[in-house]
Amino acid sequence: MKRTSVHYCLSMLFPALLVLSCKGSQGDTGPAGPNLTGSLHGFVGLWDTTENQLGSSPSVVVELLGANRISHCDSTGKWIFDSLRTGIYDISFRMTGFGTFVKRNFQFLGGGDIYAGYFNLGQLPAFSVTFLVATSSQTAIEISGRLSSPPPSGLNRFVMVFVGADSTVSSDPKKYLASYAATTGSDSFEVAILASFLHGKGLASGSLAYVCAYGWNIIPTFVDQEGGQYIDPQTGRYVYVTLGEQASPTAAVAIP
Repeated sequence: MKRTSVHYCLSMLFPALLVLSCKGSQGDTGPAGPNLTGSLHGFVGLWDTTENQLGSSPSVVVELLGANRISHCDSTGKWIFDSLRTGIYDISFRMTGFGTFVKRNFQFLGGGDIYAGYFNLGQLPAFSVTFLVATSSQTAIEISGRLSSPPPSGLNRFVMVFVGADSTVSSDPKKYLASYAATTGSDSFEVAILASFLHGKGLASGSLAYVCAYGWNIIPTFVDQEGGQYIDPQTGRYVYVTLGEQASPTAAVAIP
C-alpha cells in the first residue's frame, strides 16, 4: 500500500515538472491581444472669444499623430476615421486662429464604430498683456497688469498668470510651476496669489518668483466634453491651448 501511494504521488508531480522544464529562458509569452479594425468618430465645437458657439467648419483638421491619418469635420461637426486598426492614439484637433487641443492616449479597441467624444476649440485672443508688476504682502503676491485693449461693453477679458523659479517662466509646462486665472471687465487687472498656494507648488518662502501673463480665452466646459487645456504627460501641468501668442514682460517678486 505504501509503494502504491508513493508511486501515485510522484505520477501527480511529473506533469508539473515537465511543464516547468519546457519554460523558455525569457519566460512564457502571453496570448496576443485582438488585432481588429473599425471606425472612430467624434464631434468638434467652435467658440469665439466672447463665449459664443460658432458653426462647424471643414477647416477643422483632426489628426491621429504619428499614424499619418487626417480627417475633417462635416456641417454637424462630426469627424470619422474608417478602417482604423486597434491601437493607442494621440488625437489632435486644430484650426487656423484657434488653439490646438490634443486628446492623449486614446485606446481604440476596434471591432465596431467607437465614439471618441465631443471636443471644443476656442478662438485665440487678439489682445495681450502689455504691462505687468508684482509685489508681495504678508500672505500673498499681488499682480497687476494692463491689457492692449478693453473687452467689448458688458463682457470680460481673461488672463492666465504663470509663476516660475527663474526668468525663463512662460506658458510652457516645463517653464512654470503654478498658474492662476484672472478676470477683468476693463483694460487692467489685479490678482492676489496666496503664498501657501505657491509653497505647495515648490516655491519656497523668501525666494524670488518670476511672473508673466497672457491673454486667455476661457471656453465653456460641459459634462462629457473636453477642450481648453490638457495635461502634459511629462510634467503633470496644464497645456493651455487658448492663450494669446504674446507674453507680458516678466516681473520678479519675493515670496512671503
